[in-house]
This record gives sequence, structure tokens and C-alpha cells, in this order.
Amino acid sequence: MRISCFCVVYAVVLVESHISACAQGIESQKQSMLENLKKTDAAHAPAFTVSGTIRSQDAINDAGDETVRVDRRFKLTFDGDRIGYQMDASDYEKPRYRLRKRGGAADGANDGAKDMRVIIRTKELGYWAADLSGRHFEDTVLFVRPTGDVVESGKMYNSFLYGPQAEGSTLFRRILFWSMGRFLSPGIEKVTEQQEAENGTIIIQASGRKEARNVGRWKLTIEPQAAWLIRRAEFYSDERPDQKNLEMHNSGAIWSGSRCIPEKAEINYVGPLSDAETYQLTFSALDGGFDKDLYGDCRRAVLENAEINLTVHDRRVKPAVITEPNRHKPKD
Repeated sequence: MRISCFCVVYAVVLVESHISACAQGIESQKQSMLENLKKTDAAHAPAFTVSGTIRSQDAINDAGDETVRVDRRFKLTFDGDRIGYQMDASDYEKPRYRLRKRGGAADGANDGAKDMRVIIRTKELGYWAADLSGRHFEDTVLFVRPTGDVVESGKMYNSFLYGPQAEGSTLFRRILFWSMGRFLSPGIEKVTEQQEAENGTIIIQASGRKEARNVGRWKLTIEPQAAWLIRRAEFYSDERPDQKNLEMHNSGAIWSGSRCIPEKAEINYVGPLSDAETYQLTFSALDGGFDKDLYGDCRRAVLENAEINLTVHDRRVKPAVITEPNRHKPKD
């Protein structure tokens, strides 16, 4: 009887040890997954330059209920703290004329058959360094006549200055990087679930954050054979855990040595891909080098712009300081 009791106890110990070992093994796999993502991001971090196209639906009025499709070419160069990108509009949808109602007016009332003013962002440059960051915008002003004709009226120039870690300066940088399936690992704190799919990809759930104050849950689909490329990404904030706060999907593969990026991507930084805020991107090249000329152009556009009609918004201070540094000032 004593031998039987001993056998039962020994068997229970063996089972518990096996369960404990399995649990430790699973946790080790989860930790290895996060380490692999961080190592891969580090391997992709040395200097590179990538180019491609980006399509978006841009709001053309303050309410945001009217949009037009805009196609742009972009080029991004990256080397640690040094980041620069330029985007130029290559084509945009012709805005259609709409009668705009007076505030609070009854249906059918309007301000008359006046020209409709539309602003299209035709150029953008971004600059990122260890000391500060900023973005420069060149907007083209259009007037849409009641006949449907579109007439270009002039341009507007605005530069925004931020600190190096300011959220406003990193938004579009994240859209470009994350659509490539890279550099999401800093926002991942702990892998909580992991499973392998039939196509060889790995699906993980992880706690983390999208921005400093936006804490929640990530769901990522990773392709190990494509240098641990993140093929799909979804983020759900703790405030609204059932709503997608970000969604990204990419496809194809462009290799440069051991580094890999996709050929196409879609990303919505604030919701699901079905929403109008979705960007559609294509990537045409990945060069293993830093484009000093592009970076210099971005810096000059943001910090040393000589355009007479330039308006500078310095958001490194609160409240922001708005100046027109190049306008001719009247003599005393």
C-alpha cells in the first residue's frame, strides 16, 4: 500500500513537472518571438533609402466630409536618428463643384453660385534629427467654378517645428515604416498568445501601445521566411477594446541582401482598412545607403526655408508661436 501511494505521488509530481516544463517552454517561445522582432528591426535599422507611391483620400474642407483622391510619389531615407522624406503629388481627382449651405440655413439655401475654394497638398517634406524634427507643406489653392472648371490660384507654405520625441512629428513616419511591416517592436511589451498558421505564418497577441498614451492590444501576423516581416497588424486600445484603432496589411517581397520589405501595403492609422483614412502604398526599391542630398533638402525646407509667404508654426513651446519670418516688414 505504501508502494502504491508512493507511485501515485511520484506520478503526480511527474505530471506537474511536465506541465510546468511545457508552460516554461511556451513562455520561452513567446519571449523568443519578441526578441526575433527586435533583432530584425535592429538589422533593418542601418542606413537605407526606399521609394514608392502613396494614395490617400484628402479632406478638402474643414468639416472633412468632402475628399478627393491624391496620388503621390515618395522617397524616404533613414539612418538612426536621421530621417528625411519627400512626397510630391503626381495626380489628383478633379474636385467637383458643390453649393455650400449657410450655417443653420434650410435645405436648398446657399451662398449663391460662387467659386468653391479647395486646397490640395502638392508637396511635403519631413525632417527628423536628435535635436528637433519638423514637416514642411506646400499646398496648392484651387477654385472650382460653378461650370466645373478648376483654376489654380496660388500656393501656401507652412512649416511645423517639433521636439525630437513629439507625437505630431512621428505620425507620418510611422505610417511609412509600419506599412513596411517594420519597427513595430518598440510598441510591443509582452507576447500573450502565439499560434502557427497553415501557410507558415505566426499569429501573436501582445500587450503594448500605439502611442505613449494609447495603451492596448496588438494582433500581428508574422512571416519568418520573409525576415520576420509583419504582414498584418491590428491594434485595439484599452478604452475601446472591440474597435480597431489601427489596421495594416501588406504583400509581396523586395529583398536587398538580408533585408526585406513588401511590394504593396494598406494602412489606416486610426481605424479599419474599410475607412476613408486608409493609405495605399507601393514600394519600388530598397537601397542600402543614406541619401545625404535628400536629407539636406528636407532639413533646409523645414529649418531654412526662404519662401516669402512662409508661415512657421513652432510647437516646441506652448502655446505655439506662429511667425512669418520672410515677409517684407514695413520701415519705421
